[in-house]
Amino acid sequence: MESVLEEQNIEDVPKVGMCFGTIEDANQFYQNYGKRVGFVTKIRFTRRVGKDKVPKNQMITCNREGKRKSRVSPIEKTNPRTNYNCPARISIRLNKEGLWIISKVCLDHSHPCDPEMAKLLTRNREMTMHMCRVIERNDEAGVRPSKTYQVLVGEAGGFSKINLMEKDVRNYLSRKVRNVTEEMDAREMLKYFTRMKEMNSDFYFDIELDQNKHLKTIFWANARSRAAYEYFGDIVSG
Repeated sequence: MESVLEEQNIEDVPKVGMCFGTIEDANQFYQNYGKRVGFVTKIRFTRRVGKDKVPKNQMITCNREGKRKSRVSPIEKTNPRTNYNCPARISIRLNKEGLWIISKVCLDHSHPCDPEMAKLLTRNREMTMHMCRVIERNDEAGVRPSKTYQVLVGEAGGFSKINLMEKDVRNYLSRKVRNVTEEMDAREMLKYFTRMKEMNSDFYFDIELDQNKHLKTIFWANARSRAAYEYFGDIVSG
């Protein structure tokens, strides 16, 4: 743990007396510190006062604090999680000037911290706008998500340099399609599909209207899906 802390700038390490403009700023500071050191943070509790439930104090800990007893046998668990009663935490309070002050700090952990592994935890994974554009562009060109992920890894300089997993690429594509169908009306959706068709002639879509000219069914397939269908002769999801 000491070797990790030695690499940190003194301003990056939590210490008593540090001030933040908002409670969110304090949370983000400790979360960023945890990412660099190699652990994930969580809010242990927040004390609120008054009718408006204004926060006055908060404790933020390592997510491996405490001990939990499960009714499920460890042998039967499909995704077991170990808690180490970790003491690492900070306490913050709101002062009279409206600033959030760190009042208590414990930097010691009862378990190993690994910055490389911490980067791949769900809370720490990141997707930049450039990554989103690469994913969308490759999907429109029919590139499989696994190949797109390899491209992103190459651009980053290796697996150790990227805070992303292959399933994040697939999840992004799934969310994008879902957002299109949920948030766009029929006219906007038609414009979107037409634009996709102009960008890639292998993109196919078909829209069916009911008797009242209302949208009834939608079907679309990108180049990758159509190529997979031609090869396997069946419906393939990617």
